[in-house]
Amino acid sequence: MIRHILIAAWRNMAANRLISAIAILGLAVGIAAALLMALVVRNQMSFDHFIPGHARTYLAVSQSTEPGQPPSYFDSTPLQTAALLKLNLPEVESTTRLMLPPWNIAGQSAVTLRQGQVSADEAIYWADPNVFDVLPLPVLQGDLASALRRPDGIVLPRTRARKYFGRDDVVGRTILVNGHPMMVRAVIEDLPADGTSLQSGIFASGLAPFSPFAGDLSHDFSPV
Repeated sequence: MIRHILIAAWRNMAANRLISAIAILGLAVGIAAALLMALVVRNQMSFDHFIPGHARTYLAVSQSTEPGQPPSYFDSTPLQTAALLKLNLPEVESTTRLMLPPWNIAGQSAVTLRQGQVSADEAIYWADPNVFDVLPLPVLQGDLASALRRPDGIVLPRTRARKYFGRDDVVGRTILVNGHPMMVRAVIEDLPADGTSLQSGIFASGLAPFSPFAGDLSHDFSPV
């Protein structure tokens, strides 16, 4: 039965080659578009899902409304927002702050890391000491919970540890951050490519006297 159906279909396509070609091309484009949309939806629905407790973790944003214009949203908030959220919303269990220094017009980061002969501009997060209580990222080496509780603490992902030190186990080693020595307190797994809003996976203690947290209070920060 199926054999006869396939033969009839083949003869019909052979007799109407142009129409058949258009139909097959349309089917192929439709399938490709459906697969592409499925991949996009899958990526968006799984974004940051590698973080334990992701369903209970939120990013605070700012809204700006100009007269006659639709609202604009920004993934940054004033410095005091984290404390205000914790004070005014009893259901908020914990808050933490992250700051990613902006890149300049030349495309260079405001933060330079150096170890020995290796030096590079990096996207680095200055963070509150409790950041890994809120974002418990997968750790390879060291004590992540206490990593940023000292002013000289810094956390590197695996690829950056290998980039600057040539190996994974670098806990206790020193690296220069804008010329200031900081000690690697933990090494984490590399963040998934295209699967997170976090960028580099480098976190430095906001307790450092040279961190932006200790500077101008007009800076914007991103509470989680």
